[in-house]
Amino acid sequence: MFALRVNTYIWKSPEAKLVDKALKKKNIKLLHLNWKNYSLVEDNMHFTLDGYKLFAQDLSKRINKICDIDKSLLILSDSTVDYWNDHNMFADNYLKTRINCKVTLDSLCGSGFYSMKNTNQNFINRLKMHRKFDYYLFIGGWNDTFCDMDLVLKTISDWKINSV
Repeated sequence: MFALRVNTYIWKSPEAKLVDKALKKKNIKLLHLNWKNYSLVEDNMHFTLDGYKLFAQDLSKRINKICDIDKSLLILSDSTVDYWNDHNMFADNYLKTRINCKVTLDSLCGSGFYSMKNTNQNFINRLKMHRKFDYYLFIGGWNDTFCDMDLVLKTISDWKINSV
């Protein structure tokens, strides 16, 4: 299991650091990307289209080094990917077509490990809706930093990863 590091670049915060620490305790390997290379829209939270394309290219190169071509990968993401989705799922498809293994991508704006738990749309609940995969990658956790951190950390801590 892999996750993009949450406590990084302009999103560094004590809360993001706690999310990363909780994920490491679950033996989830944190991946780092050079976020400053990806231009952002005015909200300073989402990529421009060019920024997203470069992010997807860099991430796919990283994934292709990790995942065997004949294996399967589930990516659960927040708006890092979903922001540029349209009715044709542009962002999902742009990323998926650059990855060499069999990819299922489930992206949803506003979600996280805890964020959107009240609607069962957080990562952990969405993970239960998918079959078993060889690899898992979580892109998100930034939305969790705006939630009650005790609830976020408890949700991650109570997560039964072995049931995946």
